[in-house]
Amino acid sequence: MKRRLALYVLSLIVALASLTIPGEAAQKRTTKGRSKVSKSTSAKNLSRAKSASSRKRVASAVRTKKRSRSRVSKRSRYIPERVATGALIEPLKGGEPVLSQNPDEMFNPASVAKLATSLLALDLLGPSRCFKTEFFSHGSVDQSSKTLNGDLIVVSEGDPMLDALTVSDIARQLVASGIHRVSGNLIVSGPLVFSRNSNPESAAKLLARALARPFPTPVASNRDAQSSLEISEGIVIEGLIKTGVKPEGALLVASHQSPTLLEILRYQNVHSDNYIAEVIGSRIGGPRAVEQFLVEKAGLPDEKILLSSCSGLGYNRISPRAAVNLVRYAVDHLGQKNLTLESILPVSGEAEGTLRRRFSSLPQGTRIVAKTGTLLSSDGGASALVGIAYPPNGEPLVFAILNRGRQIGRFRSVQDQVLASVASGNDASVVLASLNVKPAPRASYKKQLTKKSKSRSTRARRLRRSI
Repeated sequence: MKRRLALYVLSLIVALASLTIPGEAAQKRTTKGRSKVSKSTSAKNLSRAKSASSRKRVASAVRTKKRSRSRVSKRSRYIPERVATGALIEPLKGGEPVLSQNPDEMFNPASVAKLATSLLALDLLGPSRCFKTEFFSHGSVDQSSKTLNGDLIVVSEGDPMLDALTVSDIARQLVASGIHRVSGNLIVSGPLVFSRNSNPESAAKLLARALARPFPTPVASNRDAQSSLEISEGIVIEGLIKTGVKPEGALLVASHQSPTLLEILRYQNVHSDNYIAEVIGSRIGGPRAVEQFLVEKAGLPDEKILLSSCSGLGYNRISPRAAVNLVRYAVDHLGQKNLTLESILPVSGEAEGTLRRRFSSLPQGTRIVAKTGTLLSSDGGASALVGIAYPPNGEPLVFAILNRGRQIGRFRSVQDQVLASVASGNDASVVLASLNVKPAPRASYKKQLTKKSKSRSTRARRLRRSI
């Protein structure tokens, strides 16, 4: 009985075991199927995600390219549709204007202001005025050690042309006086200007450095009349550099004299040197004095002239009619000093200066004497041309062409064409009207796209092809 019961229990256990094994296998098969489904689903989702990310990259690249294109269009909008232009061309001796457009509107003359500064400087200082720079010794000179036991004093009148090239001559004079070393101080008296630095203390430091450099000295040769050069040591200043006054009993040991004021002014206007104009302007009272001179002496209306600098930098204003009257006054004022406008302004056809690459289409025999003015970006940009044209057959014409905007190259080209047309006897109003036409956006703007934008646009094209 017990044996039968044991066999029955054993068979029951075996039966139950056979029933659970297929269930586990089915569960395994179900889990395996589920894993296959999940794997296929994840693969599909991954492909969808990849395609979505690629679409996002494509969309981002397209947006970047659109932004770059919009950036190009925005930059092209900076070119104004109508450029402000003022012009007046009249016979020098008076008469009906040959060309007139906005003659009473105010424009920035830029460097044309240097003409007014030059006229006031000639009126106050005279064309033959020179600026001296003198060196005095205060103390004894030890000939054995070639040392000045005292101070070296510089008395300056503000020579704007004083630079490192002229220091060699001063150093040779100091060496000839027996001075190779200064044990005292370098004292500056007066408005010292050196190497384009108008601050007396800073200019004195630059001057001391220039004196300390070795310099060439001519030495006579016994074999022939020619002289050779040898390098001499510079002048060493052991003391301090400061400002002061010349003491009593100081001895003159070296001096330098600048070119005449007329030569300085012509160099200033031919090369349109802002630094020299500001230095000269500081000697004659500044821009307010120049403006007052134009109103009182030249007879310009006070409301038609405004100067904030003697060089033309910054915010300045003048009308074309006032500029023409300024040129007329300059001709009369210079004539009283036996000078002409060519004495202080550049002339077309010269090898150097601001007019050397201008007026290539002028009729043969035409001569232009003019002052240019250019502001690339400040005050919205400006281009000016004021002076006198001498046609081969006809009376001289005084002109003023003032432009407002940043298209400097275009302005200069139109200015040259206007004067060429007037000198030929043609109507220049058509040429001047071309400035009112909006130019096409320049291709150079498209080249200003960043490298990143270019790479993104290239990547976008590749992704489109792959999709």
